[in-house]
Amino acid sequence: MSLGENVRSLRHSKGWSQAQLSEYSGIRIQHLSRIEQDQGDLKISTVYKLIDAFGCTANALLMNPTPGTKSGAVLSLIFNRVSELPEEKQEPLFEILDKYCVACEMEQALTQTPRTLYEAAEAVSMSSKQEEG
Repeated sequence: MSLGENVRSLRHSKGWSQAQLSEYSGIRIQHLSRIEQDQGDLKISTVYKLIDAFGCTANALLMNPTPGTKSGAVLSLIFNRVSELPEEKQEPLFEILDKYCVACEMEQALTQTPRTLYEAAEAVSMSSKQEEG
């Protein structure tokens, strides 16, 4: 994603209009429109105004997320917000995310290598025998 796409994505994730972002950042609406259309270069002071308005890190604003992800900028913003929570409120979120990722990995493994229960048991048995021998 480009910087303009990141700005638009972050603005949408907050549910803000360009007018609201203009109010929060002190950047004129016309300038915000040009930024979101990737027209022209930004001054570093404009980047700082956007970072302050969104309450995000420079990475969330400037990074180029991996293609195919919804938005690396939005994910970075969410993780930044989570990092500001007290530790006792972060822990359950990390546990949920970890369990979800494990479940997704298991689902992927099962769908990529479809096996009958018998074939899976046989593969485990063969692996055990090789370790013993």
